Amino acid sequence: MNKLEGDVPQELGKLENLEILYFHSNDLGGGSDNSSLSFLTALTNCSLLKKLNFASCLFAGNLPASIGALSKEFYYFNLLNNRITGEIPGSIGNLSSLVHLTLWGNFLDGRIPTTFGKLQQLQRLDLGTNGLSGPIPEDMGNMDNLGLLDVSDNLISGSIPSTLGNLSELRYLCLETAYQESFPSNSPDVLA
Repeated sequence: MNKLEGDVPQELGKLENLEILYFHSNDLGGGSDNSSLSFLTALTNCSLLKKLNFASCLFAGNLPASIGALSKEFYYFNLLNNRITGEIPGSIGNLSSLVHLTLWGNFLDGRIPTTFGKLQQLQRLDLGTNGLSGPIPEDMGNMDNLGLLDVSDNLISGSIPSTLGNLSELRYLCLETAYQESFPSNSPDVLA
C-alpha cells in the first residue's frame, strides 16, 4: 500500500486523456486544510474522465459545486470514509451518466438534494453514516435504475416517500437508524 500525502496537484486537470483516477487509502487530505477538495474543479477539464476513487484519503472540506461539470462520460465517484463536510451540492444532479456514488462515512449535513432524481442511470447511492437531515426527496422515485439506496445512520425525518415504490430495480434499501420518527403506516410496498 502506498503512503502518498499532501495536496492533490491542480495540474492533474491538464491531463486531457485521463479516464480513471484512483487514490484509495492514502493521506491526501492535506492535514486539517478545508480546501483539500479544490482540485476537483481542475478535473472538470478532463473531458474523458470516467472514474474517481478517493476512498479513505482523509480529504476534508466541502464538495465544490463544480463537480456537476465533470465529464459527460463520468459514471463512478467514490468518496467513502473521508472528512468531507457541508452540503451535497445540487449540481451533482448534472452528472447524467453517473452509475455509482458513494459518500458513506463523512460529515455531510443538510438535506439530500432533490436533483438526485435527475440521475436516471444511477444504480448505487450510498449516503450512510453522515449528518444528513430532512426528508428523502420524492424525486428519488424517478431513479429508474437504482438498485441500492443507503441513508442509514443519518438524521433523516418525515415519511418514507411512496415514490420509492417506483424503483423496480431496488434490491437493497437501508434506512437503519436513519429516521428520527417512527415508520409511517402508509410505507410503500417496496419495503414489504
